[in-house]
Amino acid sequence: MQFLKDVVLIQSKVQYNTCGREMTWSAEPSIPEKFSWRCRKKVAGVKCSESRSIKHGSWFQRSNLTFREVLRLTYDIMRRESARRVRGEYCLSSSTVAD
Repeated sequence: MQFLKDVVLIQSKVQYNTCGREMTWSAEPSIPEKFSWRCRKKVAGVKCSESRSIKHGSWFQRSNLTFREVLRLTYDIMRRESARRVRGEYCLSSSTVAD
């Protein structure tokens, strides 16, 4: 995940619109690839508990695939693998591979 932030494939900072403060990076160790941005600041004595997906604002935002799946697909595409081979390798639909 740090690599994705370093190469700006995901945001390294996210500001929460309601309170205007920077959200913090949060990981759920019991669930693989469960990362989020969270705001846990207190505003006027009320704890803010908003969160956003780590995919928010990135090219992963509309994908239902995991980061690992998207990166593997990207790697295969960059290697000019055929869509048919990629579809078979990952058991994906034609529309998923095209997207």
